[in-house]
Amino acid sequence: MTQSEKQSTPAESNASLLIIVGASEIGRRVARRLGRNWRIRLIDSDARALLQGDRSDDEQLGNVEVIQGDGTSRLVLGRAGADDAAALVAATGDDRANVEIARLARETFRVRRVLAVSHQPATAKEIEALGAEPIDTPSATSAIIIGRLEPTIRPAVGVGLSQGEIVEVTLLGSSPVIGHPLRSLGAREWLVAAVYRDERLLIPHGDTVLQSGDRVVLVGAPSVVPGIAEYFRAGRLIFPLPYGRRLGVVAIGDLPTPFWDEIDYLRSSINAAGVDVFSHEQPTKTRGCLWHVISGKDVLETALTHPGVGCVILPPERAVRVRIPGFRRSAAWTALARARQPVLVARGSFPYRRLVLAALEQAVTKVAAEVAVGLADLLGASLSGVTATPPAFVVGHRAVSEQLDALSAIAVIAQVQRVSLSEHHLFGNPVRRILQHADQNADLLVVGHRSVRPWDFWRINVAGELAVGAHCSSLAVPVPDNR
Repeated sequence: MTQSEKQSTPAESNASLLIIVGASEIGRRVARRLGRNWRIRLIDSDARALLQGDRSDDEQLGNVEVIQGDGTSRLVLGRAGADDAAALVAATGDDRANVEIARLARETFRVRRVLAVSHQPATAKEIEALGAEPIDTPSATSAIIIGRLEPTIRPAVGVGLSQGEIVEVTLLGSSPVIGHPLRSLGAREWLVAAVYRDERLLIPHGDTVLQSGDRVVLVGAPSVVPGIAEYFRAGRLIFPLPYGRRLGVVAIGDLPTPFWDEIDYLRSSINAAGVDVFSHEQPTKTRGCLWHVISGKDVLETALTHPGVGCVILPPERAVRVRIPGFRRSAAWTALARARQPVLVARGSFPYRRLVLAALEQAVTKVAAEVAVGLADLLGASLSGVTATPPAFVVGHRAVSEQLDALSAIAVIAQVQRVSLSEHHLFGNPVRRILQHADQNADLLVVGHRSVRPWDFWRINVAGELAVGAHCSSLAVPVPDNR
């Protein structure tokens, strides 16, 4: 009698159903380890692979039900009970097959948990775009090697069934997090779980200030924590970290092809984990994105609060600059007021070969500079810092000095990251002069802003005016009030 002919016991029938596609070494090991707590159905087109578990006691698959068939077939998955499966694992040796299995499981059978083995980074991104969870074997292997070779970064692999990762990192003197309270770091999908200082354990809280030489234990999503660890260690920031690894697109109306082309460019350039699109309408083409159709809800608010979105992308629109009864603020102004992650207004000025960073208030500028310098390094783009002040006899020498200090702060960060920087100090209306400079010299204007600052008619929000009024694409980086 074959395994598929055996009758399930009452205990087995009450257990959740797990479908594993691929009787490889990985698939059999998962089946063997979870067979006590799950009802497992193992699918493979190779009969020899299915029978391999009977060769020794070590490989015995117990009460696992085996099904011979092609796991990329909708009919085979349906016969295996995918409609009722609590989870599915795609563990074949073929990445393309694993992507197709994940697609069927998510889109056709609506399986809640889908995990798929990936041997290529590009495949892992495809799997994530489907809403499935990639088991990235190169990342797991490289994490082990890095932990052996790099004493300042010690990763733990496979925590929480790959839903979490723990990394211990030693802060170097160049780390940008030194001297700042933890609550100012804008943690999303990660947190500081412990700090070791002078061989003492510190339980961190929002007011904990990190010091050079601290050993910091980071916990969070596997797609985020490695980049955060490198940023903590020496200051290298891979955009859109530390805010998240995915791009969130607010699809308002019928958007032109160049808008989507810019998103594709950004996704590939920064190696984003995936793209989530938020819209009121179902698309005819998903464009390789994970599409969220929002009914009766605020699309922008959903995008701003969606887990994992490290940058919200908006289409260009005319700014509403004054409060008049009956008029609403534009999506861009609303996003700037609420966002806790960078907001990109995509105006089609890609590729980003020339980056211009506006130097405003020093604390705000330093946070934006970390993003701009990291982007310039990642994209191989030129970077210029620009500030503009009215003449000293109008605003006073102190105001001019503060703007020059902000410009100097950019230079320090660029020097640490070995990114060349050109500096420009202009005189005149800050909004007008910086926008004029960006029009002539920028593919992307980067500006820091305080997202909690109220917007009103009587007080000009210079950062907001720059982000909304630029002719090129603009990236607004939020800064918490305590920085």
